[in-house]
Amino acid sequence: MVAKTAFRVVVRALVFMPALVVSHTFAQGVLTASDQIAQADALYTSGASTFGNSGLTRDQAGVDFHATQDRRHVAASFDGRGFAEHGATFLPSNPGINGPFLGAILDACTSAEITRSAIGPHSYEEAYGLASGLIEFTIDTPHNWSWVGGWQGASFSTGAYNLVDAELSFSDINTGTPYVYDYRASLNGVGDWVQNFAYGGVIGPGNYRITWWHESYCAGGNTPFGFFASGAGGAPLISCINSTFQIWPVPAPGTAALLATAALALCRRRNSALPA
Repeated sequence: MVAKTAFRVVVRALVFMPALVVSHTFAQGVLTASDQIAQADALYTSGASTFGNSGLTRDQAGVDFHATQDRRHVAASFDGRGFAEHGATFLPSNPGINGPFLGAILDACTSAEITRSAIGPHSYEEAYGLASGLIEFTIDTPHNWSWVGGWQGASFSTGAYNLVDAELSFSDINTGTPYVYDYRASLNGVGDWVQNFAYGGVIGPGNYRITWWHESYCAGGNTPFGFFASGAGGAPLISCINSTFQIWPVPAPGTAALLATAALALCRRRNSALPA
């Protein structure tokens, strides 16, 4: 009779375990906000007029996003190009706001280049690229998280103002707790970086924000940062990131305890069946 009772315990445990495991497997976050931007321009100012080429692509619907802005302007001894490519591919794909969120592939690339400059007739010249992303999500159970990838940036010293900067951040919206914050800048050839990164940990129920952006800026003349006699400088694709952010549920203590209990009962059943 004891052996039969133990056997029934094992069977019941094994019957109910799959349901518990499945419920935690499908636990997931909810996407609450998404703002993805690719922006670029190339322009100059002469007198009171500005001439150039600019564009911006933006999406806030929470769908998979990939956009490129490649803006070049050639005129009056000026040749400039601003470039931005930005991507957010959600896991699962195209969740929409208030849809399921398990992570995203996060990419960005920018550059700014001026190859012909005429400061004098031009009071200001600019080439600019910005790739910017924001994702917010909420979870109601503890989750593991990871953010793995690589990023880089480089600027040049040519007599123009040449800035490349970028930021990674992951934080708790309600408390302001920063789980990741990294800002890099290369200015006029100083501060170049090439780095792989791997962040991770456990977060509790709450609301969270991810941001990542890259910016490239090349300018001459009367810039916000002072006067520069030339705008010429920069180079293609000098600021980039490729990364993946993911979350997955932490198994509840009850699930682990049930697994241990079932295993122990099964071992006892097998031991009692062995010949003396």
